[in-house]
Amino acid sequence: MSHQTTWKKSVFEIYKQYECDRDWTGELVKTAKEAKIDFITTPYDTEAVELLDPYIPAYKIGSGDITWTHFIEIIAKKNKPVILATGASNMEDVERAVDVILRHNHQLVLLQCNTNYTGSQIIINISIYECCNHLPLDIQI
Repeated sequence: MSHQTTWKKSVFEIYKQYECDRDWTGELVKTAKEAKIDFITTPYDTEAVELLDPYIPAYKIGSGDITWTHFIEIIAKKNKPVILATGASNMEDVERAVDVILRHNHQLVLLQCNTNYTGSQIIINISIYECCNHLPLDIQI
């Protein structure tokens, strides 16, 4: 059973409640620079990709967007490192996304993550990447 079934609001409402206001970008970038850390955030639409591009050194693609190949291609063409989350996907999804990225960009990291951000029952299955050996990547675990 998904942890989301216990929420009193829809997934959309919860995400909307906790999304980062785009008007905060300048202040967040400034704060990160002052702290001498890279600013990075995950864009969830093409407008955000364009807004964030001048400020971020790499892109993270959330696993919920792994089947949105047009979006993945836009990010890959930015020629910045791509961190591809794979937690909510199957091997076919991963292969398709990797293929799209590698057509334009070889700076790729696969991220196996847990989509249950409550952390109440974390299951880590790092062995999942053994099945990725056939992908054209230099995989290091």
